[in-house]
Amino acid sequence: MALHIKDSDQQAVFEHSRSGYPHEACGLFGGNEGFVKTFYPMTNVAASGTVYLLDSREQLEVMQAMDDAGEDLIGIYHSHVASEAFPSPTDIKQAFYPDSAYVIVSLDDMEKPDMRAFMIVDGKIGVEEIKVIEGE
Repeated sequence: MALHIKDSDQQAVFEHSRSGYPHEACGLFGGNEGFVKTFYPMTNVAASGTVYLLDSREQLEVMQAMDDAGEDLIGIYHSHVASEAFPSPTDIKQAFYPDSAYVIVSLDDMEKPDMRAFMIVDGKIGVEEIKVIEGE
């Protein structure tokens, strides 16, 4: 299944990624059936350029907001500050949500970030298509 994201949400993800630099940025996507309804930017409490850790209090608040909005967790995003948009060994070990897309934004080229999505199940990586919805 493809991940459908509005152009405005993709741009918000890129801006959040840039604003977190030199640390990785992270967040969640709420929605249904592969369509992102809400982008939830979050705090990387690891404050690291090589790993991310969602703030647990924020995560609980976001999960409650998703539940209240009738959204499912459909994506988990983080940035890579100097490497390609592909899951690292650490990303694979920390992939605890097999039904969610793992979205990685590479800031290797800050002017043209690269966004890719993956399904990570039992240590196996599958590429997930991202469809950007224009004009919304």
